[in-house]
Amino acid sequence: MANEPLVSVIMPVYNSEEYVSHAVESVLAQSYRAFELILVDDGSSDGSGAVCDGYAEKDERVRVIHKPNGGICNARNAGLDVARGTYVAFCDNDDVYLPGLLEDNVRVAEKGRKDAVRFLREHLIVLDGEVVRREVIGEGKAALDVTDATIGGRYFDLAGFGWGVWTGLYRREMLEKNGIRFCEDMRFGYEDMQFNLQVFKASGNIAVNPQVYYRWSERYVHSTSRKFSVNRLDSIRMCLRLDDEVNRVHGVEERDPLRWAAYVVDTYVIRLLQQLTLPFCDLTRAEKREQLDLLAHEPAMARALLTLRTSGKKIAPKTWLVAQLLRTGRHSLLLALFAANARLQRRAY
Repeated sequence: MANEPLVSVIMPVYNSEEYVSHAVESVLAQSYRAFELILVDDGSSDGSGAVCDGYAEKDERVRVIHKPNGGICNARNAGLDVARGTYVAFCDNDDVYLPGLLEDNVRVAEKGRKDAVRFLREHLIVLDGEVVRREVIGEGKAALDVTDATIGGRYFDLAGFGWGVWTGLYRREMLEKNGIRFCEDMRFGYEDMQFNLQVFKASGNIAVNPQVYYRWSERYVHSTSRKFSVNRLDSIRMCLRLDDEVNRVHGVEERDPLRWAAYVVDTYVIRLLQQLTLPFCDLTRAEKREQLDLLAHEPAMARALLTLRTSGKKIAPKTWLVAQLLRTGRHSLLLALFAANARLQRRAY
């Protein structure tokens, strides 16, 4: 591409000396050359910072920020503060960019003057160094091109491609104009969803390139996503409220109330239940029931449960059952069913 626009790739780095070189090399190996790689050393106590400085000495495209530990959202925001690119992309310090990520998706963005391009990632679950599961959300789906006028009718398709920010290319001007940042109160998950919901609220000018360009390796000994935190439960409710704002801006619910209601239950009740049934969740049964009750009384959820009350066979049986149990306050039964299901899934590993 002539006069290639600059892309700012932001990579938070924290105590990842074992993995960070692999992640950095995958970015530096991209065929698209007009990028800056911003490595944000978030107060690492191992040798990660020195590894970052070594890359900056060897490659002028690499910039390093050393800062006190503030969490992944704070680190990404620090990268956004200094980013100079037309577009912004993200990479975690233990993941991998696959060939063509930057070149192909910049081309999609430039062709349609898109504010964001979404693409797919390969998710590997790694246990004791062995890959025990592989999945690709959105695999086999067709390309998607939405505008401000059409996003309301294509919202479920867009959401169906996943929420990770590392599977997105974002126009920096759009982010800055709308004050889109990572919520630093979210320290244990759902920050990516919160960021993308802000993007969807601000702009419907989005494309999806349904090709796999990113490899996310979820290592049970390395990732915090399998640990329990009440902060995650608060974040789920925060995302629900923001999702409802997206809904109101783009008229999603008014186009298809039943599908919106099913989406709300599938997206938020099931996520909350997954957290409450983690083996290390230390909440009491009463506290777990209270968390479900809090979610049930969120305005968007209350509307969804009312819509689904008489939906019957028009929605998936699992969605209908979850909605009815939550609506009628049978939280203990709901928790018992999901705990049993969680045990079966864990046995598969």
